[in-house]
Amino acid sequence: MKGIIQEFQSWQTRYNITLDLFPDICPCCHISVTPIFITGFVYEDPSSLETVRAQGVFRCPNHRCGNYFIGNYFKYGQRRPQTFETPFELSSLEPKYPNKLTFPDEISEISPSYCSIFSQAHIAEDIKLPDIAGPGYGKALEFLVKDYLIKRFPAEPDSISKACLGKLIKEKIDDANIRECAMRAAWLRNDETHYLRKWEGKDLDDLKILITLTQNWIQNNILKDRYLEEMQED
Repeated sequence: MKGIIQEFQSWQTRYNITLDLFPDICPCCHISVTPIFITGFVYEDPSSLETVRAQGVFRCPNHRCGNYFIGNYFKYGQRRPQTFETPFELSSLEPKYPNKLTFPDEISEISPSYCSIFSQAHIAEDIKLPDIAGPGYGKALEFLVKDYLIKRFPAEPDSISKACLGKLIKEKIDDANIRECAMRAAWLRNDETHYLRKWEGKDLDDLKILITLTQNWIQNNILKDRYLEEMQED
């Protein structure tokens, strides 16, 4: 580790600059590591008279990963980096591979589409595309609710799949915990797809929490029904 840090520092010395935050987590495998420093350089952003950026190239030492990645550093100030007195800041690492999400078996069995769509929305959010992630999470909610109801009412797949989500939640979900959480998630889902927002004090995190609560209550309901059926009173 000492040699790696020294090599990193020698690059900084060549440009008479200081950088904080040596990367300590690989953005590809998400393991805490001391990455191998390969090279680095400083360049001026031609689109800005005040921004100067630096990039460091690293390699993950994890034998199961070994990916190369780039650390992006930036600071605002004068053009010449030799005059800087404050350190660059580590702003991002790339490429960044999102953590793979896992879902309870009860959920993945009744709605694999929900799991897939929610995971895709998570990736969009992770790469800083919140306006894409919001509608994605909302679509995932619709698949979760409709697939759950189709499982509960197997004779009604066509009517359930074509019905408005809010109407389904109100009329077809009898469990109060699922219904109340799903309804509020649907309200925020609408905010993510409409021009004007109704719930100004709520954001994407609130939508995800409500969807997760809905998912958890659905899982609880499935498990409850299973055990009540398997363990009848004598």
